[in-house]
Amino acid sequence: MSAPATGDLPQLSLCFSRGRGGRTELTARRVAYPWSLTQPFHLEDGPSGMATVIPQSASGGLFSDDVVRQCIIVKASAAVHLASQGATLAHARRAGDGARSEWRLQVDDGGWLEVLNDPLVLGPDAAVRQHWSLQVAPGGTCLLIDAWTWLRNGAAPAFECLQSEIHIRRPDGKSLALERATVRAGDIERLQSAFAAPVRGFVNGLLLCPGIDHSLTALLSQRLDEIEHGWVGISTLPNEAGIAVRAACLSNGAMAPVSETIWQVFRQWRLGREPARRRRGL
Repeated sequence: MSAPATGDLPQLSLCFSRGRGGRTELTARRVAYPWSLTQPFHLEDGPSGMATVIPQSASGGLFSDDVVRQCIIVKASAAVHLASQGATLAHARRAGDGARSEWRLQVDDGGWLEVLNDPLVLGPDAAVRQHWSLQVAPGGTCLLIDAWTWLRNGAAPAFECLQSEIHIRRPDGKSLALERATVRAGDIERLQSAFAAPVRGFVNGLLLCPGIDHSLTALLSQRLDEIEHGWVGISTLPNEAGIAVRAACLSNGAMAPVSETIWQVFRQWRLGREPARRRRGL
């Protein structure tokens, strides 16, 4: 098999392994424009030795015809918290096809990966195709929180479309869950009209790990119901893969509390303690 063309390689490719002292270390990397990366750091409020990393983009957002690829690999017993530097603005298509963002996440047995992205913000005439490929071993833990909103032209959204695909697999290739969605500005307007409510954004959470039961669902429901200006639904994923949380927020200000609550509740349920509060938001 020939080597992939350079243009097909991820601009951000990170591999984490557990070091001799128990701390998670960044053992392989590829960082190309638009990404830059500082050294991971370690906090004491997560799984033992967890590394926190915050990639930073120098591009100013997603532009028409951009193809941005990211690959995060967490080896056995390593633990990683990946956060974003802030919201990402998707710019107008300008007669192009829009932007594409691809994420490949791999979590081996005993590994732990948290991906907490600040919202994708769709500007006027923006179009984004977003693909998430999650390969999670039966003994792996993966928490993915993804959110999106839009800039408004008056009261109405002005973006073109968001296409999203999420595919969850086992290392042997077995498919656990697949979700595809296409949302256009007109769909948001019809939703707002049907519910007579100013929906302003969405938060999607995936919680994948062994041993998930009703206690986590109940705790999430209780805590998320306390947040104002949002509707939340929690469902079980097929093949005992985990659970999904979907929130429609009636204000941009509700998006960060929903994201942080999902993360805090998951940590509390899994580790018996909540993480220290981070500053998040648009």
